[in-house]
Amino acid sequence: MKFFIVKLFALVSILTSLQYVYSEENIATENSSADISSIVKEEIEKLTLNDSCNKVRAIQKLGEMKSDALLAILHLIELLDNKASCIVHGFDFSVKILMFNLEAMYALESITGLDFHRDKGKWAEWWRNKK
Repeated sequence: MKFFIVKLFALVSILTSLQYVYSEENIATENSSADISSIVKEEIEKLTLNDSCNKVRAIQKLGEMKSDALLAILHLIELLDNKASCIVHGFDFSVKILMFNLEAMYALESITGLDFHRDKGKWAEWWRNKK
């Protein structure tokens, strides 16, 4: 019985986190550019939180917003050397460890279409030249 309760609790936790992710999944396509700018700013604010899983979700969401998230570039570049992580449980009770620096790299690639891997110097140089 104890095993069942633990599994049920894990499932409820997973469904709650997925509900958060999927409820906001297509937000960028449904809003005006002014709304998108405020959403980007909200996600940037989440990057300063101590809650690592919300921080990872914010990084991923910024990446999904593609070029609409250009305001976040400097913040994502700063995360490239952050080796912190978040543990995420899947529907099949699998476990993923999401690293901030890798998620930031994926988001930068998605936003810009460029691939400097996790080279913070190259990303910073590109951003300086872009401005």
